[in-house]
Amino acid sequence: MYIMKKIVAAIGLIIILVGAGVGFMRYQDQQSYQHEIKIAERAVKGQKWKTAQKAYEAAQGKKQTPTTYTALRQLAHIIPAQDDYNHEDWDGAVSQFKLALAIDDGLPLIQKAVKPVLTAAKEKQTAAREASKEAAQAAKASSIARDESRRAKSRASEESSRRAAEKEKKEKEQGEKEHQSDTSPSDKATEKKDAQQEQED
Repeated sequence: MYIMKKIVAAIGLIIILVGAGVGFMRYQDQQSYQHEIKIAERAVKGQKWKTAQKAYEAAQGKKQTPTTYTALRQLAHIIPAQDDYNHEDWDGAVSQFKLALAIDDGLPLIQKAVKPVLTAAKEKQTAAREASKEAAQAAKASSIARDESRRAKSRASEESSRRAAEKEKKEKEQGEKEHQSDTSPSDKATEKKDAQQEQED
């Protein structure tokens, strides 16, 4: 009976020790989880998205919660959005930031950090579209001006050719008139006689 009591006591002690160990591990995991969440939140406030992602992943490794799950879903859009922003792809940035904000039950801290960046991206997008529109209009105006210049040169060339032809024609007609006035009556008689001789022959 005494031995049985000792065995029961030993088993109880083992259970207590195992429970304490499990409890301590859970406590440690909870402390690590809270530590990583704080790191992640500081990173979000500073818009250091990749640092935040690593911290949320580390926290999720300790304990999976709706907070870590939602945060990582949002950051999956925010990080490529920031890359697009850095490369001045405003359309891509705006699209990805909007998707991040559209995640169901998005974390308020992340929502608050993303909105100013989204606003800046929209402003850049609008400015880029306006600049592109102005550039297209300028290119069109330049093309029209070049066409007008070519047509004007063509018209000038045609007019110059026409005037040159008219001048040549007038000079030729004037030359013929002068030639006729310079022919003497004896020369005309000789030409008439020669013409009659040719007819008789």
